[in-house]
Amino acid sequence: MRKSYGIEPQLEHCGCVLDLYGHAGRLDEALNFINNMPMKPHAGAWGALLNASRIYKNMEIAELASRKIVEPEAKNHGTYVLLCNIYADSKLWDGVSNVRLTMKAKGVRKLPGCSVLEVDGRRRQVSFSI
Repeated sequence: MRKSYGIEPQLEHCGCVLDLYGHAGRLDEALNFINNMPMKPHAGAWGALLNASRIYKNMEIAELASRKIVEPEAKNHGTYVLLCNIYADSKLWDGVSNVRLTMKAKGVRKLPGCSVLEVDGRRRQVSFSI
């Protein structure tokens, strides 16, 4: 970007590259990219890596990415829930239990989800919790 177009990469650009690596299953390259970013990786960058590690069932990278997200954002319930889901998908029930205990100890609660549905031409908001 710098050489060809004279554009300085921003966090959003790096997040897009990480998302592309992740969706392509190139998790090691994504991790290498995040470790060599020209700026400090933000939670969104680590989140892209966490999501990719869920898709490709890479527990080692999932645990690393979740730690990196939780360090600055200890109350980020989404990270804990995603990590729980990764453990559950791999049938690692002790991991699920440990994450839930950590959430409880830190006072982190999962917020209910919300969807808007149209029923008989009328919009209805539905809250749910998993």
